[in-house]
Amino acid sequence: MFGGLGYDGNGATSTTGFLSDLWRFDINTLNWTFISSETTVNTNLMDQYAVYGFGNTPDAENHPGGRQQTAYFMDSNEVMWMFGGDGYASSGARGYLRDMWKYDPNGVAQWEPSNYHAPGPSSQFVDQPGTYASGTQSDLIPGARAAMTFGIDSTNKLWMYGGIGMTSTANAASCRDLWYYDTTTNLWHLEAGDDQQDIASSFGTQGVTYPATTHFPGSRDRAAMFIHPNANIIYIFGANFKIYGNTI
Repeated sequence: MFGGLGYDGNGATSTTGFLSDLWRFDINTLNWTFISSETTVNTNLMDQYAVYGFGNTPDAENHPGGRQQTAYFMDSNEVMWMFGGDGYASSGARGYLRDMWKYDPNGVAQWEPSNYHAPGPSSQFVDQPGTYASGTQSDLIPGARAAMTFGIDSTNKLWMYGGIGMTSTANAASCRDLWYYDTTTNLWHLEAGDDQQDIASSFGTQGVTYPATTHFPGSRDRAAMFIHPNANIIYIFGANFKIYGNTI
């Protein structure tokens, strides 16, 4: 378990804030283990800045900043991945994030900033727009966001839909883009949707399949995603904002 909005070691004597601590719970022994945080002062874990170090390189000094509403995954190799959220980057005020992090608990057990590309350093700041069209695959990246819908498939692709945040501009609104992140190449791929925001759902006839360009889920955040392990099918249910009811 990583971060979230809550209390640090000072408990009710402080206000809530964005946490950056990593914990492990053993289901067999029912015991918690405190794994890491950005600060060595274990009682003060709120609103900490990220330490990015050198891209795509694990290091003991690296650490994500405090955040909530991030996308998180564990792949079949037991490697943990985390993208974006609402919180703190390397400096400045709180905002929407677009950084990808990797943590291998069975390897070096150190945080690694992943997907560093031109302009990679911009991911060290909040409220950064994404790149949706480029002549180079390595330039594609979603805009900073939080409360996105997410899941992982059987080939260790990290899927993400919508959320609240940025697309190709610095305007924060509800998104409707479907991306996947390839953990073998560390590259993003835009599979459906676009950089439009606050778009209503286009339903068509219930049960009929349409091209993704004409009928699609509307902009949304906080939805539920289910990925079929064998059939290459993604289900999305409900959410907040422009869906007009509970849909699947």
